[in-house]
Amino acid sequence: MSNLTLRIISALVLGGFVLAALYYGSYVWLAAIGIMTLGLVIEWVSLVDMKRPALSAALLGALIFSALFSTQEFGIEKPGFVLLVSAVVLMFSGLVTGISSVKRFGFGLAYIGAPVLALFWLRNLPDGAGLIITLWLLLVIWATDSFAYFVGRAIGGPKLFPIISPKKTWSGALGGVLGAAVTGIALHWAFQLSGSFIAIAVISGSVSILSQFGDALESTIKRDFNVKDSGKIIPGHGGLFDRLDGLLVTAPVIAATMIIMNGGVETLIGDRL
Repeated sequence: MSNLTLRIISALVLGGFVLAALYYGSYVWLAAIGIMTLGLVIEWVSLVDMKRPALSAALLGALIFSALFSTQEFGIEKPGFVLLVSAVVLMFSGLVTGISSVKRFGFGLAYIGAPVLALFWLRNLPDGAGLIITLWLLLVIWATDSFAYFVGRAIGGPKLFPIISPKKTWSGALGGVLGAAVTGIALHWAFQLSGSFIAIAVISGSVSILSQFGDALESTIKRDFNVKDSGKIIPGHGGLFDRLDGLLVTAPVIAATMIIMNGGVETLIGDRL
């Protein structure tokens, strides 16, 4: 079986599970987020070669799940409990893992914890907005990855990040942005959202650009630790970080933007008619 076939099958299976969990929401979505968190934590401590990996993974997971619980109980806009738990765990981790590992622990906390909280919070936005905006975010990122892959392979040309990600091309990046814009417009039409088609296309394209920087960030981390793939759990794709790199950066930005705008969903994707 070719690598492309494996990629397509894996993407369809994984995407199907994610979309089903997204649709049902509630504890089904929470369970999906929890499984994702566990996988990312395990990959992270291995990827960055942390000392005492089992203990580090347990601490990192405990902190993120505590933050997730506090988000469920108090909302992401009230992070006092999260900050308190973070401070305690970071201090304790410094005692048991060594100073050099604290930086890797702290970065992993933000790199995994922020998108986990953001995805959980986004899906739970009221009046059906959570389902629409989370679906939009996922499909825009998936469109970016797919269009960038196929357009880059078909056209080729100058490299986008020749040092950290030599297979990425400018043609692929532009194809990803175009695919994201078209996907945003399609969702705008499918859900009969108010607002401008141009606005949703521009916003979707901007999310695509941010997603591709997330890909570059993960490539930089892997290069620093001389690792080709973050894991082997997804056939044809590698690890969870390899598949979720764009989402890990875009989800917190979207959530933070909406919080700053005081929940103005309509500013991003428009109200439902």
